[in-house]
Amino acid sequence: MSKEVYEYYCIIEEPVVDIEALRVKVMKNGIPNNNKLRAKIWKLLLRYYRAEQKTWVSSEETYLMIYRKQKEMYYEEKKKEGEEKQDEKEMKNKKLARIIDKDLARTNDGENKEEYNNALRRVLNILSNMQGGIPYVQGLNIIANVFYHVFLDASDAATKEFAEVSTLFCMYNLLTNIRDWFDSTKDMTNTGIRAAMGRVMYCVKQKNQRLANTINTLIDPSYYLFRWLTLLGASELPMDVTIKMWDKMFCEIRGMRYLFAFLASMILEIECLIGNFELTLNLLQHYPIKDFDRIDLTARVILRDVMRVNPARIDLNEKPVGSIHPLPSSISSLHDSP
Repeated sequence: MSKEVYEYYCIIEEPVVDIEALRVKVMKNGIPNNNKLRAKIWKLLLRYYRAEQKTWVSSEETYLMIYRKQKEMYYEEKKKEGEEKQDEKEMKNKKLARIIDKDLARTNDGENKEEYNNALRRVLNILSNMQGGIPYVQGLNIIANVFYHVFLDASDAATKEFAEVSTLFCMYNLLTNIRDWFDSTKDMTNTGIRAAMGRVMYCVKQKNQRLANTINTLIDPSYYLFRWLTLLGASELPMDVTIKMWDKMFCEIRGMRYLFAFLASMILEIECLIGNFELTLNLLQHYPIKDFDRIDLTARVILRDVMRVNPARIDLNEKPVGSIHPLPSSISSLHDSP
C-alpha cells in the first residue's frame, strides 16, 4: 500500500469520518489511482454513506433491498411489453427502453459488452421510473458508464451486484442537485442550464475577456457548453481524466464550483487554437487537450481568483444548483440522523 493510499485510509477508517478533512485532501491532492479506495471516497462525498462507519453495512443492505425491489418492477414491466394491451405508462416505458438501448449501443466496446450494458440498462431504466427519479435524457448513459466503471472495478464476483446499486444511488444523489439542468421549463431560471453556462463563461471572461468575447461572437455557448455541463465533461474527456475531475467535483456538488472552473479552464487552454467558426466549433466539440494536471491547475487558479471575488454571481454559499427534491422515503431514511 502506497503512502498516499495509506493516508486516505487513515481518514476513512475512523469510526466517524471527518468529511471536511476528506474534501480538503481530495481537492488538494486528488485520489490515488485505486478504485477500491475511490469507490469508498465517492460514496462518502455523495452521501451514499454517512460519516459514521458503523452504519455502512446496514446502508448497503438497505440500498440493495430497494434496488432489488425496483429491479423486480422493471422485469415485470418488460414482461408486459409482449402483451397486446398496454396502457400509456407501459407504452412510454417501452419507448424509453428503446432510446436507452440505442444510446447503450455506443457506450461500451470492451469485453463482456452485453453483460456490462445490461447492468447499465437496468440502472438507467430504474433511475427514470423510480419515485423521485431523474427522467432519462440522451447522455445519461455516459454518466452511468463512468460510475459503473469505477464501482465494478472496485468489486469482486461476490459484490458485483453492489456496483449497480452504488451506480444507481450515487447517480441519483448527484443528479438531484442539478435536476433543473435537465428540465427545459427551468432553462431561464437561476438554477437552469443557461445560468450554469453563464457561470462558466463568467469565469472565462474574468480571466480573459478578449477570448470570452471572441468565442461568444463566433459560437452560441449552447452549441458545446450544454453537453459539457449536462454530461459533466464525460463526453469530451478520456475516462481517466473524467474520473480525476469527478474526484474533485464531488467535493462540492451543491454549488458545482469546481465543474464550472474546470470547464472554463478547458476553454482558456485552447485560446491559441481559436480560428473561424468551423474550426472553433470543431475544437469545442472534439476537445483536443487530455492533460488533467494542466486543466486542473488553471481551474484551481479560477477557484482562487474568480469565484472568491464575486460571491453574488458565483454560488460560494453552497446554495444548490438544482432544486433539491426529497428522496423516496425508503432512501431518505438512510440520511437521517440516528
